[in-house]
Amino acid sequence: MLTVNREALLTKLSIVSNAVARRSTLPILSNVYLGISDGRMKLIGHNMETQIESTLEGLKSEEDTEFTVSCKKFIDVLKAIDSDEAKLDFDGKKLVVKAGKSKFTLQTLPGVDFPKIKTPDEFSSTLKLSQRELKRILSNVNFCAPASDTRYYLNGVLLVVEKGFLRAVGTDGHRLAYCHTAQTQIEKGMEVILPKDAVGEIIRLLADSEDEVAISFAQAQCRFELNDVVMISKLVEGKFPDYKRVIPATHSNVMLVHKAEILPALQRAALLTNDKYRGVRLELSTGNLALRTDNMEQENSSEDLEVEYSGDVLSSGFNIVYLLDVVQTLKCERIQFAFSDGQSSVLVTAEGASDFKYVTMPMRI
Repeated sequence: MLTVNREALLTKLSIVSNAVARRSTLPILSNVYLGISDGRMKLIGHNMETQIESTLEGLKSEEDTEFTVSCKKFIDVLKAIDSDEAKLDFDGKKLVVKAGKSKFTLQTLPGVDFPKIKTPDEFSSTLKLSQRELKRILSNVNFCAPASDTRYYLNGVLLVVEKGFLRAVGTDGHRLAYCHTAQTQIEKGMEVILPKDAVGEIIRLLADSEDEVAISFAQAQCRFELNDVVMISKLVEGKFPDYKRVIPATHSNVMLVHKAEILPALQRAALLTNDKYRGVRLELSTGNLALRTDNMEQENSSEDLEVEYSGDVLSSGFNIVYLLDVVQTLKCERIQFAFSDGQSSVLVTAEGASDFKYVTMPMRI
């Protein structure tokens, strides 16, 4: 019999639950692994690609044991009971959860059969940075990575580790986001592709704090350690596109606009875009940006914004969703749009910043 704090256990379960497989031909992957020994409970969720492990400390257990139980049912039971504490009793086949006058009996599967990711004995090239900074660079690029592109090497975020910098890149072939942060701890350079789902999970786990996260690498795997949580992800194999060739070095036509003005203007323009192509035309002239959209029902919208611009008169079409994504992502007062001409890509950055770059190709409207 083991007595646990209900809220503390729920917190740990919520951490590992997103790595539990939602649909799997292996029923045990819908379970959460519980290993109890030396006053600690180890909880593991695993979906064959990502594994998240957390630990509940300070328990008084009568004996060491391990088993797996349905993650969803276990969480639902703990949420439903009206008590600060829950008593867990595992008899070798079933888990009994007691609280007050409530009693639930859940089926289990053996812990030894749980297919945890086999981790190498040694992860190497460990680097450390603040959780806030890693969350920033991953959040700034993950929205560009597709979830199920046939070009499997695009279904993730490229991490480039080199002396002085940690770089992150995401692209779907039509747009690309790049972000970097200063990092001087590693001498050996490397490039790995993290799966998009794994990037989403680590973003969810990271806090907006200066607490450190340690990242280490091994062949075909990457490990993140933060507080009492360890996440291990398999890597995407393949050659990521050369992002340096995509990002323009210079542009002759530069526009500056307040985010507070262009974001709602784009949202309004999106109301009447063609449902299939979602195109918006940007027409630039001295001091003015005009947004033009239309649709198959011969409806249209137009809006003019006062901007800081003194370049060539030009007109270019873009996917409005791609523009909205980057404008919503950027955390700055003014946004810079840089063009070569009306037929080329646009480079979007925060005013005065060089650590984030976003490039999207034009579209014919």
